[in-house]
Amino acid sequence: MNKKKATPVVLTHPVASVEQQISQLQSWYSTVEGAYVLAELQKLVTSLTEDVFGYYALELGLMVEHCDLLCDSRISTHIKLSTNPHATLADTITKAEFLPIGFNEVDLVVGCHVLDYAHSPHHVLREIERVLVPEGHCILIGFNPWSWRGLGQTWNYLRRVPDRPAMYTKRRIRDWFGVLGFEMLETYTLGFRPALGSDSIFKHLAWIDHLGQRYQLPLGSVQIIHVRKQVSRLIPIKPATRPAKKRLSPSMAVNNTSTHYISPVKKRNKV
Repeated sequence: MNKKKATPVVLTHPVASVEQQISQLQSWYSTVEGAYVLAELQKLVTSLTEDVFGYYALELGLMVEHCDLLCDSRISTHIKLSTNPHATLADTITKAEFLPIGFNEVDLVVGCHVLDYAHSPHHVLREIERVLVPEGHCILIGFNPWSWRGLGQTWNYLRRVPDRPAMYTKRRIRDWFGVLGFEMLETYTLGFRPALGSDSIFKHLAWIDHLGQRYQLPLGSVQIIHVRKQVSRLIPIKPATRPAKKRLSPSMAVNNTSTHYISPVKKRNKV
C-alpha cells in the first residue's frame, strides 16, 4: 500500500503585493489629508536635516518617485533607492533588507514607509545601521497605529486582510534602535485632522493640526523618528602605577658572598 507524503503547510504573514502597496500609498497621499501631511513632512525633514552634513544622503522606500524629501538638504549627493521593481525615476531598485551599499558610506538615511511594508523590519534596521557612518543620522517615516487610520488597519488585521500594511508603535521602534546602539533624538507626529466631507470642512479643522503639533498629541496619522548612530569608543585600561616597595632597609647592606646581613656599625668597629 503506497502512502502519499503529506505536503507541509507553511503559514506566512499576509503581505501585500508591490502593486497593492503603491496603490495604497498613492491613493492616501492623493487625498486632502495625505497631500497636507506630505507638505508638512517636507518642512519637517528640511528642519531636521539642516544641520546634517556629509557626502551621501539616501532616500529609501516606495515614495521616492513621488516626493523629494531631501531637495533642501546640504549634503552634496542624493541617492534614491526604490523598493518598487517597476520604478523608472529612481537611481537603483533594491530591497530594503539588502541595500547595495558598502559599510559606513552614508551620512543620512530617510526611509519613507520602509517598515510598514517590509518582510523583515529587523533586517531593514540592521542594513540602515550597516551603511551609516559613525554619528550618521536616520529619519524613519511610518503610519501611526494610534491614529484613525491605524485603528482602521487594526480592524483589517483582525479580519486577516492580506493587503494591509504593518504598523509599529514608537516605543517598539525605539527599542529596536536601542538594541542596535542608536541614540534617540526626536519624535514627531503629523496629520491630526481627519478628512471629513469636503475640502472646506477640512480647512476649517486646521485648529486640530495646530493643537496636535503644538502639544505633540499621539493621534497623528504619520509618525517620524529621528535617531543617530553611536559608536562605542575603545578606551585602553592603563596599569595601576603603585610605588615600588623597598626591599632593603637604609641601615642594611647586602653581602654578596654570604647569605647573612652585616651591620655597618660592626664592620666599622672591626676596622
